[in-house]
Amino acid sequence: DKLILRFAIFLTCSIAMAQTDTNPHPIPTTVVVVPTTERTAPNYDEYYRRSASDCPLHQSCSCCTCRCCALFILIVWIVIGAIGIYNSSISLELFEDAVTDPGCQTYNTNYEQISGPTIDVDCCLAEIDSVYAIAVPADCKAVESVLILSLVDNILCCVAGILGLIALVSFISYLLYIPMAVALIDVVFDIASLIILGTGFDALFICSAFISIGVAILVAGLFYQNRVIMKQTLYTYSSVNTQPT
Repeated sequence: DKLILRFAIFLTCSIAMAQTDTNPHPIPTTVVVVPTTERTAPNYDEYYRRSASDCPLHQSCSCCTCRCCALFILIVWIVIGAIGIYNSSISLELFEDAVTDPGCQTYNTNYEQISGPTIDVDCCLAEIDSVYAIAVPADCKAVESVLILSLVDNILCCVAGILGLIALVSFISYLLYIPMAVALIDVVFDIASLIILGTGFDALFICSAFISIGVAILVAGLFYQNRVIMKQTLYTYSSVNTQPT
């Protein structure tokens, strides 16, 4: 029995060694690693911290942040835009039957001329209760064009204000492009109004128009900064190496 057992062990070892000798160099196994990206969890604490630290007014007023300033402007846009839509509609109706007065002459309540030309530009006279109560130093077609621009601008402000609030409340960064674009459209409308109306208005009107242009550019930059902060803190991605199955 022992002899048979030893022979069996010897035979098993011989067969195993023979199989090993037939493949002395085993084929190496290659593992392919594929780099991918995964979206990380939104870091809301970092978002609020960046919103505060990136605000120039935060040093003097701790409650001021880029997010709060944007929310305030959007609410103002909705309110002022709604009022502006109403006023622009009334003004368009008021100037619908307006007449152009060469040289801005003065009339009395009976439409009788009481003085000659006062300035070198024409005026647009609007009638209220059978009286020329409003005189705008510009051609009536120019006044109507500016009123239409104002109406469109107020409508855009209302729409941009609503969509901007949705973007900030729901943290949707790409929607912030809309109020940013509307702010830049305001710049174009203000410049167009100055070109259409010309220099017939006083210096105060012209200065206020340039101030409005500067504010609109700053507002566009504010919405852009809010989008950058939101994208860098809430929409970040990290590299992950995965092995395909």
